[in-house]
Parts: sequence; structure tokens; C-alpha cells
Amino acid sequence: MTKDMRRSSNRSAILSVVALARAGALDHAWATFEEAGLDEVRDDPRVLTVKGRLLKDRARMLEAHGQTDDARQTFSQAADAYQMAASLDPATYPLINAATLRLLAGDEAQSRELARTVLDRIADNPDEPETPFYKSATRAEARLLVGDTSAALDDLSEAVSLAPRAWEDHAVTLRQFEMIMAMRGEDTGPLDPLKPPRTLHFAGHIRFGGAIDEDALCKQVRAYLERANIGFAFGALAAGADIIIAEQVVAHGAELHAVLPGGRRAFGEMSVVPSDEDWEDRFERLLSKADTVREIEPVGDPPDAAMIALGNLVAMGCATMLAERYATQSCQLLLMRDGNHEAVQAASATGEAGAIWRGGGRPQEIITVDAPAAVTAPCEETRDHRMQHPVVCLAVAPADEDARLAARPDLLDALHRACGSHSYKLPPRWSDGKIVLSFGDVEEALALGMTLAGEGWRIGGDLVAAQPFADPFTGTRMLGDAPLAPLAGTVRSALSRQFIATENLAAAARALAPHAARMEPIGELEERPGATPLALYSVRAA
Repeated sequence: MTKDMRRSSNRSAILSVVALARAGALDHAWATFEEAGLDEVRDDPRVLTVKGRLLKDRARMLEAHGQTDDARQTFSQAADAYQMAASLDPATYPLINAATLRLLAGDEAQSRELARTVLDRIADNPDEPETPFYKSATRAEARLLVGDTSAALDDLSEAVSLAPRAWEDHAVTLRQFEMIMAMRGEDTGPLDPLKPPRTLHFAGHIRFGGAIDEDALCKQVRAYLERANIGFAFGALAAGADIIIAEQVVAHGAELHAVLPGGRRAFGEMSVVPSDEDWEDRFERLLSKADTVREIEPVGDPPDAAMIALGNLVAMGCATMLAERYATQSCQLLLMRDGNHEAVQAASATGEAGAIWRGGGRPQEIITVDAPAAVTAPCEETRDHRMQHPVVCLAVAPADEDARLAARPDLLDALHRACGSHSYKLPPRWSDGKIVLSFGDVEEALALGMTLAGEGWRIGGDLVAAQPFADPFTGTRMLGDAPLAPLAGTVRSALSRQFIATENLAAAARALAPHAARMEPIGELEERPGATPLALYSVRAA
């Protein structure tokens, strides 16, 4: 095989390895890397760069688990790979990675030497085919590593100004700066003005009884958005507080991400149309201006208490996860009737969302409105006779996709031993060759899912608002096939030792149990042409 043919073959294998690494399947990524013989390659900078990335991810996992010495050794191995790639390729990317990794490995002298080489390469090759942001950010990181913090901050500020909305690029670079500065005991405060805007979850009482001074209320909301530097907002669009906040979000120039239980039509008919004045027109205008509109299943059903609660969890979790991706902070803004109505507030969906948010220790702003309680819509505060129930579902499948679980009593016995001590919201059931487990508690489901994945099973997870029914032959309460359709997609996407979750479950986990697990976006699954793609997340131990 010629060198060109071998490199072409390497590139094909690299694509699979990188996809697995991004999905959080690090063991599979490394196994695929080795099976392709890439661990023995010494003359292909792309292969060596991917090797460095895999080793860096492994070192971070070791560090997260307190294995400091092993982490430093692995950071050093990652630096070796990047440095070897840099010797074959004049690009600055592998060399700046090697420089930072040497620092993480404890070799500050070598880190400084490599960083100076990066600065020399930048000076010698000003036309390197990279984005303006990357060039300025790389120069900034190299200057920080050689100890010139003031110049590094100037370069970083220039990089941000060259790509003002490249939020993820900003976040990656800011994390590197924070890590390096923290290791040296430097104040990271000067980085704050360069951080992306904050994310927001917003909610409020659906209507206020009697007249309110809406102009004054809008000024309060706008002042908060400016003071908190809000750039991305998530919430519903019910008449009253939701729409008032959302309109100010749009006027402020922030992104609006609407989350509508039951979908546009059903939500509007339940939560907007019954109101007076021009709320319906305002609702439609906001939908046309929203950056995204997330419809909470079951679409078309009038939203009830469980669907509203799920919508709030998804909105809160999405705000939290976006803040994590962008290395910024998530906040909550609530508009509520004044303190004379504590009992109503505590029992409402808004009050529950506020309590969940406070429980996670995140910043919260409550603006009170001096107004009597209105007659509430059913979806806002009615808690009795709810039709839907929130259910966390796990699909458990064997590592071998061709294995017939029903024909493997050894696997079934192992699964029973792992799952037997848990309390389930609904009895376990078969579904398309998989075992479906149903929980009422998100943390319990996450813990078991991660345990089973660690033992080699393929795990899918979802959180649904659904109406269980009694099997006419056995009397067993169970979910129908429709609510379980996304769950089937998650487990089909999972590899051995991998736990894949829908956005519903990932977001709810971040809202309810922010320290229980890490949620990493891995892409979307289009189950059928024209259907809304299913966002997937890899669930890993925190």
C-alpha cells in the first residue's frame, strides 16, 4: 500500500474514532483506534493529533476521579502525540495543544519553550489558513503560557471581537485560560467581560387579575435582562408573564427559545386564546421571532399539569446545558403575584420551577406584581385528576446487537440481579427485544442506567408525559408504544457500555440533579423523513 493510500485509509478510520469520542464512547474510540493500527502510526499528523485528543480526554477523566499522578502521566503522553504531529505539520494547532498539555503534566519549562515556538511560527507564517479568531486566540494562549498575561488578555479580547457570536469557540478558549491562570494562582476576574452572555429560564403566573401597570413591569424586566447580560432565554409563551418577558427578551436582542407543552396549537388554545386583550396576536408574533420552538409531547393534547411540569424541566435544563456549553452562567426570572399569595405560588407550576431552580443553587430573580389572583387556566395550577404522568424510561439491550435477549437466560439473570432492588413506577416490560424500565425518580434512573452501561449493556433513556393504561389481559399498568418511540431511537443509537438519552431526560437531569451526571450532545437522529430530529446526549458519570 502506498503512503497516500494508507493515509486515505487512516482518514476513514479517524472519522469513526472522532465520532465515537464526541459521543462519549471513549473506550470504543480507543479500541477502534487500535484495531485500525493507528496507535502504531508515526508519520501521519492527523492520526497523531487524534491520538493526542483521545489521551487528553482520558487524562481529564483520570483527573476528575482524583487520580492525579496517572492524569499527569497521560497528559504527558498526549503532549508527546501532539508534539510529534507538530514536527510533521507546520500548523500551530498541534503545537499549542502540546504546550498547554506540558503545563498540565507539570513541565512548565517545556510548556514555555513550546509556546515560544508557537509565537515564532505565527510570526513566520502570518497567512496560515485559519480563521482570524483562531489566529488571535492561539497567539493569546501562547502568550499566556510564556507568562505575558497582559498581552494575552489583549489578544483574547481581539479574538472575541473578530468573531463576536462564535460562542462555543469563545468558551473553549476561555476554559483554557481559566485552567492555566488557576494553575498559576492568577486572578481570572479579567476574563469575565469576555464571557458569552448568560442564559435564562423564565416563567410566571399565567394571568394577573385586574389591571397592572404593564409599562412599568416591562421596564423592570428589561432592566434585569440588561443587568444580568442575558443572551439566550428559554420558556413557554402563555398569556401574561411569559409573553411579557419574552417580548422584552426579543427587544433586548437575545435569542428566544420557546418550549410549548402540547405544541403550538394545543398550547395556544389552552394558555393564550381564553385570555382577554390581544394576547393571541402577541403569541403569534413571538412564535415568528423565536429562534427555536420546542414542542413537548404528546403534541395535540391539551397541556395538563404533568406536561407543564415537563416543559418547565426541559426549559430549565436547556438553559443550564447551554450555559455549560458556552462557559457562562444560567439564571432564572419569575414574574409572580405579590407575597399575599404564597399558598397559590407554592402550589403553582411557576412556584415548583422556582423551588427546583433554587435547589440547584443558581441565581434567581423574582419580580412581584401587585395584583389579585385571576381565575386560573387548568394547565397552570390544577393539580387534581391529571391525565398524564411523568415517567422516566430506560431501554436495556445487550451489547451484541444481534443477541436475542429472550434466548439468553444468563443475561436475563444478570440483568435481574442488577435491577431487582429498584422501585419502579410501572412494571418492567418487553418491547421489541429490549427490557423497558420505568421510574418516577430521575436520579434513580440515571444511576441505574450508568451502572448498567458500565457493565456492558446498551442503554437508552427518555422522560415522557404519558397516560399509563391497564393491559386488558393481565391488568398490568403499562405505557403504549407511541410514548416509547423516542426511547427506541436512543437505544438503537447506543453502543456497548453507552447510555444515550433524549433531550427531555438530559435537560430534566440537569434541572433536577445538576451534579448527578454529565450530558454531552452527540447529534440528532432523524427517525423518518419530515419528522423533527431527535436530539441525543451521551450520559456519563460526573
